[in-house]
Amino acid sequence: MGADIDSSLVMIFDTETTGVNVLEDRVVEIGAVYWSAGHRCARPRQIRINPGVPIPIGASQVHNIFDEDVKDCATFDGIGDRFWQHVEHGIEGHTPILCGYNAINYDVRIMNAEFERHGFDHRINPDEVLDPFIFVSWHHRNWKVRKLEAVAARYGYELINAHAATADCEATGA
Repeated sequence: MGADIDSSLVMIFDTETTGVNVLEDRVVEIGAVYWSAGHRCARPRQIRINPGVPIPIGASQVHNIFDEDVKDCATFDGIGDRFWQHVEHGIEGHTPILCGYNAINYDVRIMNAEFERHGFDHRINPDEVLDPFIFVSWHHRNWKVRKLEAVAARYGYELINAHAATADCEATGA
């Protein structure tokens, strides 16, 4: 009935933000990596965004993105449609399956808040997002640490530059 996931286009996405409040905090970076048949099939995409508010030092220490790094970048209202084009049309017009590690609880919610805050009609439906964190939480509930870096290591993937959006996307795909 459904598409064979091994031959489908999957867009793994990740955000870096000003904090962890999905309703109030802002996106400062979006990364996306396309996978098909178990392999990355296009160059990674990454864009930094001026959140329009100062980035708290605690957030900057996590993702290494500071106010100076985004001061000349586009705001979310300047990139929202461009991101949505990837959601709807992927690459070469193939609509991707969306995927992200802990995306349902975090990335989808903060992206939807940004879409709403900036007057876009776009919304990501969390019911249509693959989230490996859910798999890990169920099938590896005995693991004490389920953060992406630890899970990737358990699966034999070394996540270098954790909390850079495309690096997290690559680890999720691997």
